[in-house]
Amino acid sequence: MDAFSHLIETAGLTTLFFAIFGESVGLFLPAESVLIAIITLRETGNLSLTHIVLAAWSGAVLGNGAAYMIGRRFGRPVILTYGARFGLSEPRFAMAEAKMARHGALILVVSRFILLVRQVSGFVAGTTDMPWPRYLVANVLGATLWVAIWTWIGVRFAELTALFPWLLEHLHIVALIAVPALIIGGIVWWMLRRRKAKRNDSTG
Repeated sequence: MDAFSHLIETAGLTTLFFAIFGESVGLFLPAESVLIAIITLRETGNLSLTHIVLAAWSGAVLGNGAAYMIGRRFGRPVILTYGARFGLSEPRFAMAEAKMARHGALILVVSRFILLVRQVSGFVAGTTDMPWPRYLVANVLGATLWVAIWTWIGVRFAELTALFPWLLEHLHIVALIAVPALIIGGIVWWMLRRRKAKRNDSTG
């Protein structure tokens, strides 16, 4: 645990930033777990809660912004060329564009809290040409809410570990079990949704 605490002290904010940035771009990274772990160990690592919040917030905003730019530059040609192979035909893409045009800002904010959806929300917003001002407001609002809620959870969890020290000692074990379970559950959910969509297309 000393080595882990030293890592938090020396590279905690950098690790947190890139974990959340990477997940916002589209990588499957345990952003919430990293945030909670660093908040829980902030006193051991001599980290300021304000600095933790700023690192998390900037990673979320900039990561989703990068995904938006990638989607705006490369998304449409890639989806129109290869999308049908993955169940995203041109009619479905047109429906996605229509939904983003009507409810894009709300979708972006809500997607922050949905595993597998938040990884692609910025890319989809860029691909469907969501106006930059509207996207920026939704991105900042979603990131602010997400960081605020998970920071509150992290602080409450830190208080719990103070009452039950064994939780802190076994935090890495909890993360090793919980993170893969969440990722696998999200993938299974996505596969079931995709299979259901294919059945609907075949019967429709």
